[in-house]
Amino acid sequence: MSEENKFSIRYNKKLSKEIAERTSFMNDTKWKYLFSKIKDLDCDYETFVKFLIDKKLRSFSIPDKTDFINGKYLEQYWGTCELKEIEYIFIPSQRIYERSNRNEILEPRIENQEMNKLKKCLATGKLIEHEETEKGIFIYGYSKK
Repeated sequence: MSEENKFSIRYNKKLSKEIAERTSFMNDTKWKYLFSKIKDLDCDYETFVKFLIDKKLRSFSIPDKTDFINGKYLEQYWGTCELKEIEYIFIPSQRIYERSNRNEILEPRIENQEMNKLKKCLATGKLIEHEETEKGIFIYGYSKK
């Protein structure tokens, strides 16, 4: 058995164990529905994703229907994932642009994201488990039991 297959088996066992210890809110159909609704808002949201077996937030692009291959989402920056791996998605209320001029670090440019459209979107249609904070909106795939 190749090292890649061994890694895949270990990863899937760890993922299955983590999923079993949580309450699931989303399935592939709900995630795709949500992504479609967000895309329809025509807002270019800065978005982050937290995976079940990953400690850090990653930059995340809301996928189009064409971004799925064999049930996996092909993220443009860091590779593929299955939607069942998503613990939550975070959409911050502000987008921060780091700026510099040669060696000088400038004051960052801060831009508010259109959160009212997103809030209305989450309040209609299918039940999407989410939490609104002053920092932004968390959309949950899972929670601890």
